[in-house]
Amino acid sequence: MISIQNNSHAKISVLLSVLSICTMFHSGGHELHAQDMQPEPKTKELIELIRSEVDQLSERSVSVNPAYITSVSIMNHIQRIVSPLQYSVLKTRGEQTPSTVEQCLTAKAGICGNQIACFLQIAEHFELRVRPVEFYLHGETPQENSSHICAEVFYDSDWHLFDVTWGTYFLLNDEIASASEIRNSPAKAREAAITNQTDQWYLHWRRSGLDPLVYVDHKSVDILRGRNGVIRLRSTGGS
Repeated sequence: MISIQNNSHAKISVLLSVLSICTMFHSGGHELHAQDMQPEPKTKELIELIRSEVDQLSERSVSVNPAYITSVSIMNHIQRIVSPLQYSVLKTRGEQTPSTVEQCLTAKAGICGNQIACFLQIAEHFELRVRPVEFYLHGETPQENSSHICAEVFYDSDWHLFDVTWGTYFLLNDEIASASEIRNSPAKAREAAITNQTDQWYLHWRRSGLDPLVYVDHKSVDILRGRNGVIRLRSTGGS
């Protein structure tokens, strides 16, 4: 359940782009138990590719949890295939952008919400326990508000965060950290971030002076885990 708190009687302005958090995040794959559904062609092809990799690596790395191997493989493929850069190209051309998982895999385009929808659906085919983690970042003005979405996978008795957009996880104390652990130790998390820094969208963000990992230590962040949490509304002044 999402709870929205308003501690002021002043005029409240909520940026639609924030409340829709990378608007292409859909619930279908996560709630319909994807492992029980027949995947569409592109989705099936990717699942089979990932399964072959996981089987190969699990045989050669018997001491490594297969859930970790599977999660990293899914993240790597989704980041490679479902490209924010290609999504931007489609938008610039005025062409239709994809919305479903199959459309994203076919068009090879999508933003963070698309990527997480893909991650969740494919992860469920591997019977991983997985949930979306949504970050709502509050700026000084509504125009400075932003949002991002990642995924957490539960194994080894804890949650582990995977940021598919940047191909990032945070290795704290030799374990992939959860969102809570990242927020509790932001400086260490920054140092522990393992990121695909050759990704063109990542390079574009860095050249533009943007911080891909701003959610790690932003001073004012609301977090929804599995769509549960509190979003605080902020006053913009007025009556």
